[in-house]
Amino acid sequence: MIFNIVIDWIMNRASDSPFVVGKNLSVQDLDYTDDITLLADSVEAGQTFLDNVAAAATKLGLRISGPKTKVVSFRYDALVITLDGRHSA
Repeated sequence: MIFNIVIDWIMNRASDSPFVVGKNLSVQDLDYTDDITLLADSVEAGQTFLDNVAAAATKLGLRISGPKTKVVSFRYDALVITLDGRHSA
């Protein structure tokens, strides 16, 4: 429960434009236990969102684990996202 409160605080500061799923449905992230899925409709938006989440998390003494970070793309080949100057696959 505390994790969800903290993640909601981080997400509210990291993104002002949610990912539109349908006519009346939009989301910005999916949370389960201690995992987060960030949603974006372009590589640039995904990178910006990740950077903003990392910056907001740092304010609470948290960090995103680079080795555990995975990138899934449905429309782009050879997608490269960086976290702390390192590429995530």
